[in-house]
Amino acid sequence: SSGINAEWPLRPGDDGLKLAAKYFQVASGAFSHLRDKMAPLMQKIPTPDLSLEVLSSLTVLMQAQAQECIYHKAVADKMKEKVTCRLASSAQDFYTEAYKTMSNVYLKGTNWDKWTATCLAKQNYMNGLAEYYQSLNAKAAKAIGEELSKKKKVPTATLR
Repeated sequence: SSGINAEWPLRPGDDGLKLAAKYFQVASGAFSHLRDKMAPLMQKIPTPDLSLEVLSSLTVLMQAQAQECIYHKAVADKMKEKVTCRLASSAQDFYTEAYKTMSNVYLKGTNWDKWTATCLAKQNYMNGLAEYYQSLNAKAAKAIGEELSKKKKVPTATLR
């Protein structure tokens, strides 16, 4: 992730997850502001990383990372499966959108492709978690068929 994470490792149950989510949301707002307010004022985009496509991608990526932090905080706080399921599903939606927007951008000489692949991996990971929590909800509702159906969709690597 960002340099903040490298300097300050996040621990489950820590207020660090809430703070990280806040920082990601602020970063998303900053990229959005650059895209919506500053870029239209520039006659020429000075560098490729300030293009509208890149700024849009970074805006959504920061939202996805914020939502993932909120999901991890919910798990650490032992919130109900319905809540964690919704949060995982929401994070998956953000990562899906980030992957779509990032796939349309090419930045020569950067790690952009790695971030795009990371978005795809996180999209699949969060989808697996959402399916897992849906299976727990089905189990609680004694919907055995639905539970088994959802568990079949969960890759085993997701739960490690």
